[in-house]
Amino acid sequence: GSIAKVQVFNNNVPSNAVTSWISNTAPGVLTQSQNGLGYGDVIHLDGTLVNAQSPAQIGETVSVYLTGLGAVNPTIADGAAGPTDPNALAKAVATITAYIGGVAATVGYAGLAPQLAGLYQINLTVPAGLTSGDNSLAIAGPDAYSSVCLIAIGSPTASSSAQAVPAYRAVPHVLSERGATVPRSR
Repeated sequence: GSIAKVQVFNNNVPSNAVTSWISNTAPGVLTQSQNGLGYGDVIHLDGTLVNAQSPAQIGETVSVYLTGLGAVNPTIADGAAGPTDPNALAKAVATITAYIGGVAATVGYAGLAPQLAGLYQINLTVPAGLTSGDNSLAIAGPDAYSSVCLIAIGSPTASSSAQAVPAYRAVPHVLSERGATVPRSR
């Protein structure tokens, strides 16, 4: 169904029951700040963070780390890490779309991030037609939409060129070393 009653028991004492809408997806991009705002955890191919000092370029494929993409195929046991075998990736069942500055981005991969439990990864290609500077990054599932963070886009240069990107990448140390934060609800 699409509605659930939620009740918490603490020391066998029940709280009031709350009725809540449920959905198959609830995307939430992790952010570089501890407050869940600002730049999203978006990574260049070389493993560095996308930010004002190192913006993404038009045509570049970057990886976005997030939660809430829902069921995957093949199914992975709860609490298990995402598979690392490129032939057995746990891809999101739902169709996931991404928008930068309101412009649709091509999503090459959406599924569990290899090596980590409960973390998803989207590889997307930065679309043409964006203004340089901070742009909104929005991720949508068939029944949810999230636009909470920013992505820095660089000015076009003559030397900018698209690079080939694998279907997935291991989570860069830059994320695991500093501890990524889940965006807060609004």
